[in-house]
Amino acid sequence: MKNIFKILLALLVAALLVSCSPKTNDASNDADGPAANETEEPSDKDDDTIMYTNLTKDENKNELKKTLSDKGLDDGDISAFIKNLDEYNESADANELASDFTKYNDEVAYYNSMDKFAEKNPDFLGVNCRITTFSLIKNSLDIAKEIEDKSSVLDFDKKAINDKNLLNEDELKKFITYYAPININDEKAKYEDLITKEFDERGIKFKNDDVKVVSVYLNSNDEIDGNILFIGHTGLMYEDQGKVYFLEKLSFQEPYQLIKFNSKKDLYDYLMKKYNQDMGENTHEAIITENDKVFTY
Repeated sequence: MKNIFKILLALLVAALLVSCSPKTNDASNDADGPAANETEEPSDKDDDTIMYTNLTKDENKNELKKTLSDKGLDDGDISAFIKNLDEYNESADANELASDFTKYNDEVAYYNSMDKFAEKNPDFLGVNCRITTFSLIKNSLDIAKEIEDKSSVLDFDKKAINDKNLLNEDELKKFITYYAPININDEKAKYEDLITKEFDERGIKFKNDDVKVVSVYLNSNDEIDGNILFIGHTGLMYEDQGKVYFLEKLSFQEPYQLIKFNSKKDLYDYLMKKYNQDMGENTHEAIITENDKVFTY
């Protein structure tokens, strides 16, 4: 009976971790995507509105490429990102993707795109938020140490990386060091302090002040991995012309989004609303970080 229970737990954890977005939208399968939303409004009406795009137009992609390059990201990493972006968008349902900046709402969903991607890529799980973020920022990171990860958290990430050779051997080691969960040995400790301390102990240093890694740490406590903190979602944040931008890959089979916020608080609220889920009895609420610090606004 105990073995059966462990198997069921493993399947549950897999279902949670296969996606970077553990909390799904409540929209039905009949959602019309961006066609049901308002397109970009005049600038004088745009100040209190969150806007998003799935980056299907060359104009938007070229602007993003230039912005990321001007802000110091590696041009080769940016080109690889655009290649992955194009490959996903070609496999998705164009009717669900916002080509221009479009008014965001909580009902935005990508059910048809997920199905189409799976149909067109039966042997590839896809690229998720952790792989996307690391692949763009890896040349702006120093990671001095190598740690061993025996948890189940990164199993699907490792498979996707190996299936498509997304990272070389040295980069994969750094990826594991960056994303391996934090084991909680003292449940009375302040979890925010455990996270910031872990960056130092793993020798992780951020070298880019213009593009920040924003991550959502979740707390899980089960028989498989024990009591851990792990990055359930992550993306890149930068500021431009008074706006705050967040670049993310929603999950393995969901699309890329570039979201335009009016403030860091708006970004924080978006992430907490979407990812601050109940992970079980006596677990901590989600913690959001900006590089190696707790997120502030």
